[in-house]
Amino acid sequence: MNRTDDVLSRRRKRTWRYLVYVLVGLAITLTLGACVFVCQMRRVLGNAGFFESWREGVDGQTITDLEYGAQEWNRMDVYIPREISPQRSSSAVVYIHGGAWVMGSRREENGEARRTAKLGYLTATIDYMLFTQKTQENYSMEQVLNEIDAALIRLREFAHERGLDLQRVALSGTSAGGHIASLYAYSRGERAPIPVVFVSARVAPIDFHEATWREAQPRESLLKILSAMRHERLSANDWDESNEAFAQKINSVSPLAYLTPEHTVPTLSCYGDSDMLIGPGHVKALQERFEALGAKSIVDANPADESTPVFDCILYVDSGHLLESDKAARTRTQELFTRYAQRYLDVATE
Repeated sequence: MNRTDDVLSRRRKRTWRYLVYVLVGLAITLTLGACVFVCQMRRVLGNAGFFESWREGVDGQTITDLEYGAQEWNRMDVYIPREISPQRSSSAVVYIHGGAWVMGSRREENGEARRTAKLGYLTATIDYMLFTQKTQENYSMEQVLNEIDAALIRLREFAHERGLDLQRVALSGTSAGGHIASLYAYSRGERAPIPVVFVSARVAPIDFHEATWREAQPRESLLKILSAMRHERLSANDWDESNEAFAQKINSVSPLAYLTPEHTVPTLSCYGDSDMLIGPGHVKALQERFEALGAKSIVDANPADESTPVFDCILYVDSGHLLESDKAARTRTQELFTRYAQRYLDVATE
């Protein structure tokens, strides 16, 4: 090897070493970045209440994949508290997951369900029909609500098999799950297989009129959602809220439309003041409706006065759709949830 070849060889080696160093450095940087991202996301999700410790056999028992229908998604997980007191033996809380009506899993509600089970209530998380390429030929919000019916029937049977006689249930949900929980409670709650006595909804879309969504979603998006939920093809030319027939289509899937002076359901709601996914219109609309109905906070309402609607809305400061940045608001939510549960789910015993 001559001098020139030797120089070139050394240069090639230095170049390869340099490339290796760069790749190793890049890998380390990406790994550290991924670790930081994962840690940050875990912290955010933890602040949002997605996690709750659960010692199987100590805190209670978990029954997974309980079938409530023939479809592959007709499944629920049930959390049985270690001890169920007599005053809580006829009640349950059911959680409905979010995911924009197109994705998500019941296991996203595990944290909330475990937390409630540790209070001594039978709890369940359920999956339901999502709007996908596979289901779109059969999808409608009516079908989803029918599945909630079926899930409650199966939960009642499951409880009966264990010596529990369910007489009342609370529904809770996040985002799209909060919409479904609210719509079901307001439109079917009294005649449900297990009567719904209160609803706890987090960041729930509550109305599908354009004004409610103006700061978050355009009319085109609402039209697609409404078409799917109604199981009918609607075009931009159909959107005319002054038309009574079209307004009724909107109202049929809007929980807000079912809140009337003759019919309300005790409601605990939560929203983030920086939530850009659904915007502030839903908070305003829900608060104004309950205010018009003369509602009181559960803190102020007389338990013996069943004619006055009960409503609480907690706004999470500096928080988005995950309700991730206001620990004080989360603590307050848990306190109020416990008060709602004690008032509407517990039965006085001698």
